[in-house]
Amino acid sequence: MLNIALTYNNMANIFNERSDYSLAIDCYLKALGIEVKLFSVDHFHMAVTYGNIAIAYDGQCNYTTAVEYHQKSLDILLKSATINQEGLSTTLTMLEKTLEIKLTRLSSDYFELAALFNNIGLMHFNLAHYGKTLGNYNLALASGLKSLPKYPNYFAQIYDNIEVISKAAEDEATAIKYF
Repeated sequence: MLNIALTYNNMANIFNERSDYSLAIDCYLKALGIEVKLFSVDHFHMAVTYGNIAIAYDGQCNYTTAVEYHQKSLDILLKSATINQEGLSTTLTMLEKTLEIKLTRLSSDYFELAALFNNIGLMHFNLAHYGKTLGNYNLALASGLKSLPKYPNYFAQIYDNIEVISKAAEDEATAIKYF
């Protein structure tokens, strides 16, 4: 069954690259349906699939639904007891490779880049790489300001992230600035 879910996920990735977002979403949802039967609701595979669904909705310019799926992915990543240092490093590597590919294909003001910078920042935060975290959150903010000027909730989350990382890094001046 897992191989079938992975195949649906791979097919969806191809549809996503071809901008066939409806087909991508259908395949991602089929993969998710299988994963629900195989894994706990907090399993890493489900977080990845939710993130992929979010990216496809973003491609359709359905930002509200995209953010909802990104939030589901983030919630799993934050509360999952199975996440360990190796898993975080693997996730970070995957996100950075995704960003590298997207940077060659998208303009710097595309919302998907803002979400990727934010997620990369989150992984660096979990690995206690505070300087890299702050840098990625600032890139997410800059990209988001260009692509999402009408979505203040997105910016509120980024500002909150910057405040949290500044406190963790004991940079009170920056934390107060974003509070």
